[in-house]
Amino acid sequence: MTLTAVDTPGLFDRRSYTHDMQLVDNEIDNIKNMCIRQGVTEFHLICFCASLEAGINNQDLQAIEKFLDYFGLELAQHLCMVITRCESKNEQQRELIRAEIERDTYFQSITRRLNKGIYFSGALKCDDWNRANDAILLQFYNICEYRNKLIELLENSRTTFKMKPLISEHKSSTSHSRPLVPTADDQQLTPQHSHCP
Repeated sequence: MTLTAVDTPGLFDRRSYTHDMQLVDNEIDNIKNMCIRQGVTEFHLICFCASLEAGINNQDLQAIEKFLDYFGLELAQHLCMVITRCESKNEQQRELIRAEIERDTYFQSITRRLNKGIYFSGALKCDDWNRANDAILLQFYNICEYRNKLIELLENSRTTFKMKPLISEHKSSTSHSRPLVPTADDQQLTPQHSHCP
């Protein structure tokens, strides 16, 4: 199995779009252009990651909806959400978080399109580690469980979302489509390859 991960730092960075949602369109164009140049045009899984601590605001929802509208309805079959910073949450707390997200009035238009579901992730807290706190053991078990579920999701994702060629650009981006020339932003979007046995 070959795993290609495309990280998109800053796509949903609130500092980027607080006053100008047009910047989200530009970032999406950059991601698509970079992927096509690198020959990465099929995706088994698209994960939206959101921090439990930071939460999700209306601008985040608008940015995600722009992303979904840009790539079309077929993207939903390959879409999931990963809630990060959940290393200390037990199963009951996670179910409450999941239910709250699914019932949220503003978020429902997005959760309906998360056909792959909602998952959780986390990392060991440095302060607990440095203090040799007992909480670190619970965090470790939770993190291992989260990663096992995500690995299982990856292994069971058999079909791919195929990105459309640049010729058929999304209607809202035709007026500002960009040439296939590397930009400084593209350097941050380099795909990373990992070969798994």
